[in-house]
Amino acid sequence: MAIVFFDTHKVFTELKPAGFSEAQAEVLLDLQKTMVNHIVEQVRHQYYELDTIAAERDLKDDEPKTHQDTKDKDIAEIKSKLIRWLVCAWLLQIAITICLILLIPSSL
Repeated sequence: MAIVFFDTHKVFTELKPAGFSEAQAEVLLDLQKTMVNHIVEQVRHQYYELDTIAAERDLKDDEPKTHQDTKDKDIAEIKSKLIRWLVCAWLLQIAITICLILLIPSSL
């Protein structure tokens, strides 16, 4: 699974000139870290479930298929679902960030 890096220092330094206090920027970054960690755990759980389902399907499959064809199909299916999860998580993170940026300065 690919590792995604998030430069919190860069975001922190960009939030301060935008009107965020140090405490607000820290809270925002902590919330984002928590959300990303939660989403990564959900994706890992889904990946494990899909891997288990694929393994069970291989054991129960009565049709004479080559093992490589079944494996390739399962891997493609898992990749597709993981990509959808990650894109949704990314869009959710962007939406939350935009909402927080719009709401927090107005409450100052």
